[in-house]
Amino acid sequence: MALCYEQKMFFANYSMEDKIDYHRHPLLFALEVFSLFVIMVLGIVANVSVAIAILRVPSLRRNLNNVLVINLIVMDLSASVGSMPFSMYDLFNEGYLLCFPLLCRIHGIFAILACFGNFSAVVLISIFRCIGVVAGHKITMKLHHVFMMIAGGWFCALVMVIPPLTGSASTSVYTHGTHHCSPSWKDSCLYYNIGVALVYCITIPTLIICYGLITLTIKRSADRLADYGKRGQRDKDLSATDSTQNDSRIKTNQVDASSHQEDSLVLNPCSSAQSSDQISSISDRLDVNPQMKQLPVNEKGNGIVRGKPAPSKLPHFRRYDKKVSLSGAMLVLTTTVCWTPYFIVHTCNVEKTPSHGLEVFTMWLAYLNAALDPIIYTMLNKKIHKAVMEPFHYLRASVTFKCFHSK
Repeated sequence: MALCYEQKMFFANYSMEDKIDYHRHPLLFALEVFSLFVIMVLGIVANVSVAIAILRVPSLRRNLNNVLVINLIVMDLSASVGSMPFSMYDLFNEGYLLCFPLLCRIHGIFAILACFGNFSAVVLISIFRCIGVVAGHKITMKLHHVFMMIAGGWFCALVMVIPPLTGSASTSVYTHGTHHCSPSWKDSCLYYNIGVALVYCITIPTLIICYGLITLTIKRSADRLADYGKRGQRDKDLSATDSTQNDSRIKTNQVDASSHQEDSLVLNPCSSAQSSDQISSISDRLDVNPQMKQLPVNEKGNGIVRGKPAPSKLPHFRRYDKKVSLSGAMLVLTTTVCWTPYFIVHTCNVEKTPSHGLEVFTMWLAYLNAALDPIIYTMLNKKIHKAVMEPFHYLRASVTFKCFHSK
């Protein structure tokens, strides 16, 4: 494959030591190609599947939280479609981006937009969830509020794109270790420090605070519900005791009435009409008393809801508490693990150039974050998971049916 002048000059200045580190090991080259291919396919399939599932199902489409998830998917697809294929092609034609400066600049824009757009999208989802759970009774989120949040997230991402686009703070340069064009972090430590601050001083702390408040609020609600269940059980026991006492009083009144009736009949044997009236009045009283046992158990007021006991909702609160805590922990963990090695390796404070293998590993790990986001939301949301897997179930059923009938 013919090399352009820029490629020849680049590899002429490239140290022989770094070339031996990677280019003379076919197994490492195959591993690099295979790993990037898996990450790219997984990122595209996962994000597209979740987006189609949300847009296809009306109930998911109307959910405002899923609008923010679609925004996150757009950011992840900008990495999976707008950045990874360029790196894949560069594995087979190294340095080709040097021959097309405009293409290198566009590639760098997608890389920065995918990076900081992903951070802003994840933060917006956590803030929206926090408002809905913690202050949902005071603040009602509407669709235009969600669009304003998305616009703010895009604005922050575009602000980080402007310096390398205009060359004011940094420029998009080709890096052989990452196989793509990205800002030259060493050209401007100010730009690098701002990017690191956005990740570790804003994004991750916001995720921790929001999901911590959500978990605490749900836990308190579950505790109050459990306490109400105990009070409801005590009320039920007291009602059962009152009912037993009423039954005993009814029986006592019945015995007294019977003895009084007998006495009346003995003392007034000729007064049949009077005896009949007495018996009917006693019967009326006896017919009224049993109705007292048909009253609802929890009909007592004091804020207690009539009907089905609320403690039946307690397991739901416990499951939701665990799910929200797991979701927040996984998002914080993936964001930290996937991007920390990249920012450490490309720090502007260290002059030593990292090895090719280390640069590739950190770049591929950052790419992996774009594939993990939709998987996390799919695993922890039953409705999205069902909508995503439904086409695959139909496909498997149809293949099984055709194979069965072909035999």
